[in-house]
Amino acid sequence: MPSTSKSILGRLHRLRQRAFRLTFYRCHLGYFVIGILVASGVLYGSSGNGPNDYQLSYTDALTMAASAMITTGLNPVNLNVLTAYQQSVLFVLMILGDLSTASISVVVTRRYMFQSQMSKYVSKHKAARTVLQQVDEEIVIRSLSAPREISIFRKAFGQPAKWAQNSHIEPGARHYLSFEPKLDQKDRIRGLTNEEEEELGGVECRALQSLFWILPTYTAFWIFLQMVILAPYAVAYPPIAETIRTSQPGSLSPGWWGVFISVSSYTSCGLDLLNSSMMPFRNK
Repeated sequence: MPSTSKSILGRLHRLRQRAFRLTFYRCHLGYFVIGILVASGVLYGSSGNGPNDYQLSYTDALTMAASAMITTGLNPVNLNVLTAYQQSVLFVLMILGDLSTASISVVVTRRYMFQSQMSKYVSKHKAARTVLQQVDEEIVIRSLSAPREISIFRKAFGQPAKWAQNSHIEPGARHYLSFEPKLDQKDRIRGLTNEEEEELGGVECRALQSLFWILPTYTAFWIFLQMVILAPYAVAYPPIAETIRTSQPGSLSPGWWGVFISVSSYTSCGLDLLNSSMMPFRNK
């Protein structure tokens, strides 16, 4: 019986570890689920405080939050009955759920996990000298025979940057690195700078580092470019400004409409503060 109980407890423990282990897919799914649930509560709790005194049901709030964050553009109620605060929540949700932002979160998460795993390996691995020797031996074999993929460091850090550029390398030379790794008495790598860690990380590390800056810059550039064009145009061109203010109750601000529609068009969500979308502008 004791052995059976231990076996059952062991299985339950392993099952719990698997069920609650954070994976990339679960983090990605949780990002959207938690964001939608929190935003729906905010939308529902802030209803009834505007000039229209419209009480948004939680079902409608949940649908609106999900629609904005997954950029489907389906709205059960007209957006003009919402308060400016609720409209701004939808504005933020469209950005958070956009493919560009999701890609940025993927890069940030992958970069963090990559750096954490690499730091853990570098600081705690007790066989760094052996690994380096094995890499040296593989490079020598590769230089003397047919080229083949070097897999030892790739499993730990990704594909190294300079290995494929060398031939006829002697053991211990380590020409694939621009520095000599410093090992402590326990054969652990110590004292690496950020540049040295990035070199050890290889192609994937440098790609993640580049995407970490490229993707946010790309997203911000196109959103602000549309805002700079549409918002001043909606405010300064009298026929458009008058149409936005008078086409529906509430006297909608042309500037806010321009900012909102810029994000809605970039994310391909399709939500519009005007009930008739672009129909009021057809003769302007």
